[in-house]
Amino acid sequence: AFSTTGGVLAQHIEVSPKSEQQTVNCLDLNSNENNLICSGSNDGSITIWDLNESLKQSATLSPTIPIPNDEVLSVAWNKQVKSIIASVTNSNVYIYDTRKKEQTTPIMQCLGSWSCVAYISKAVCWSHTHATSLIVASANDANPHLQIWDLRYANCLLRYLKGGHNRGIVTVAWNPFDEQIILSAAKDNTTCLWNPTVGPNDNPLISVIPSVTNQWINDIKWCSWEPSLFAVGSLDG
Repeated sequence: AFSTTGGVLAQHIEVSPKSEQQTVNCLDLNSNENNLICSGSNDGSITIWDLNESLKQSATLSPTIPIPNDEVLSVAWNKQVKSIIASVTNSNVYIYDTRKKEQTTPIMQCLGSWSCVAYISKAVCWSHTHATSLIVASANDANPHLQIWDLRYANCLLRYLKGGHNRGIVTVAWNPFDEQIILSAAKDNTTCLWNPTVGPNDNPLISVIPSVTNQWINDIKWCSWEPSLFAVGSLDG
């Protein structure tokens, strides 16, 4: 592991025999506790790593009833509450609380019995200012959309954002300076700008940004010091 200045933080990763058999699909760094990283694996589990302990595993989280082939596709630490993690699997969105050492299972889930065939979520993103708000992106080519959730009402989806992409959405980012701006990128090589706060009868799509690549855009990030700048990463580099 490396610091942003290029220094080596840890050269050795200590894993359990079980972890050696799993594939890591995603990672996220805790913005409130920079020594903590969470990783999501193909067995549906999440592992917490501590940089202060040479990346030793500090906890493993997993669904109450594991589902076969239910891989973790995206993980995200909450921006306001440093112990909360959201994870997206093939079938659900799970919320974990790492403060509860005795509880390694989710404290709640958002999608419930919704069919993974219909929603196929690939990315999750927390609000920077509201601890209970998050976005889930659908990577289903037949129904690309964003889902806005408030965990205070986890059984009821707040709203859909759709109409900007014609193929599945694979990454999403909430502007850290402005809650009214969300970016999404999809398999159609386009990037969309949204306003999730508009009224139910208004169009939340602000603009569609022309493609700069012939390949999928698989990652998107806002600039941390300039609100109007962002970067994209695609499969062609």
